[in-house]
Amino acid sequence: QHLLLVTLHHIISDGWSTAVMVRELGAYYRQFTGGEPARLAPLSVQYADYSVWQRQWLQGDVLKQELDWWRQQLAGSSHALELPTDRPRPAVQTYRGAMLPVALSRDVSDAIKALAQREGATPFMVLLASWQLLLSKYSGQDDVSVGSPIANRNRVETEGLIGFFINTLVLRAKIDGRQSFRELLAQARQRTLAAYEHQDVPFEKLVEELQPQRDLSRSPLFQVTLTLQNTPNETLNLPGLTLTPVAPELDSSKYDFSLLLEEGSEGFTGFLNYNTDLFDAGTVQRLMQHYAVLLQAAVSTPERRLELLPVLTDAERQQVVTEWSGKRGDYPSDTSLADLFTQQVRSTPDAVALVFGDEQLTYAQLDTRANQLANYLHSVGVQAGSRVAVRLERSVDLVVGLLAILKAGAAYVPLDKGWPTERVTFVLQQSAAGVLLTQSELADELPDTGSVLVVMDEEGARIARQSESAPAIPSTGDALAYVMFTSGSTGQPKGVCVPHRAIARLVKSNSFMRFGPQEVWLQAAPVAFDASTLEIWGALLNGA
Repeated sequence: QHLLLVTLHHIISDGWSTAVMVRELGAYYRQFTGGEPARLAPLSVQYADYSVWQRQWLQGDVLKQELDWWRQQLAGSSHALELPTDRPRPAVQTYRGAMLPVALSRDVSDAIKALAQREGATPFMVLLASWQLLLSKYSGQDDVSVGSPIANRNRVETEGLIGFFINTLVLRAKIDGRQSFRELLAQARQRTLAAYEHQDVPFEKLVEELQPQRDLSRSPLFQVTLTLQNTPNETLNLPGLTLTPVAPELDSSKYDFSLLLEEGSEGFTGFLNYNTDLFDAGTVQRLMQHYAVLLQAAVSTPERRLELLPVLTDAERQQVVTEWSGKRGDYPSDTSLADLFTQQVRSTPDAVALVFGDEQLTYAQLDTRANQLANYLHSVGVQAGSRVAVRLERSVDLVVGLLAILKAGAAYVPLDKGWPTERVTFVLQQSAAGVLLTQSELADELPDTGSVLVVMDEEGARIARQSESAPAIPSTGDALAYVMFTSGSTGQPKGVCVPHRAIARLVKSNSFMRFGPQEVWLQAAPVAFDASTLEIWGALLNGA
């Protein structure tokens, strides 16, 4: 047994050259072993001639025109494809990699070729459009650039030469989810053909001229490639020898991903070369499963909108939609929080509901205090559907106040005591809160917006003279429970209107957290932060 290893530096050879070399090696071997003389056509040019021609032609106005086209083509493109990775991207690339075998089914492969023929495209263009779409779905970006090597032997004199002709093209796609795959394929066809017309500018010259921001953690202009091998594949048949090609093992990767395919008798096969610093084997295997699903859907229904083309396998869809969705639980969707609290009071009237320092209230005592305040709020104009602002310290009064507002049929609008005056004014105006519940030490800081102030500690005696029975205000799960305003980090703050049933859904008949009378809850969150919803009502509606 013999092993022939031929090593060539890439500066003088490429994939096409390998086929030329194999063909000539076979011809000379047969001649030297007494067979037929090697009949090789004389070369009209040498690689050195091509190099001189390229240098002389690709300069001045020609070079400027070619570079201007590429500048226009790539203007405003995103130079970084932000794929979700298994590990943080190293600050400097190490080029460690591995290979994953890839095989598209015969049916899908035939469908790719059939669609390409119908649309006046090539199989490569179908593979490219679907590859760009998958990368868009993975990254969430609608501007995707993919690198693709091209033989760059567009003159007949170069076909028999051994040398480095290959170039890398940047193929850019603008993804609009409302478009169909047929439209994306048309875009890929147009941009690919245009890139072929401007393939003579060496990629390294393009990088030198465009000067993208230097980033040692990733390759410039693109980080993912697609190759459809169509170089001549010479089989070496030698007298007296049986030859078997040995596939090299690759433990490096120049890019995040490189998908390399070729067409065989069973369809498109090849491998995915991936960066092992970024991705685990399971991740890239799942990615290629998603690519197969996407391809199948795209070539079978090319008129579907891109945003509707699936990537999940049937097993993953079953897992996400059914197994991980949780079981639909029954919860009191038609009952108000006030009625749910009343039910809890009847069940555990003497259990401790609230502790603040040395003070504590049972469920019955809390219910009485809230009923009196609810009746007092009615006396100052609060009606069903009103909004009542609340600016209180975390205290017994705060919990009594929230419960009383709901018992009065109104909705509370929480104000954080640390907010600046401008935000308090904005929230009061936007929510149209006609009444503001507060304490004397906070009242002086409040802006004058026309809201009626109810200062609980100053009006305590009048509140205590109200009826201890709850107001007879009918309320449903669809009624508004509170309005909570967002931070405004993306613009003006927005009031989020939360109904009673949403809170009931969170804290009643739910399996994600343990609720019940054996629990003690700490109100850690400010009342104007939505985490307080879970802390307050998770306790009070479950006897905690």
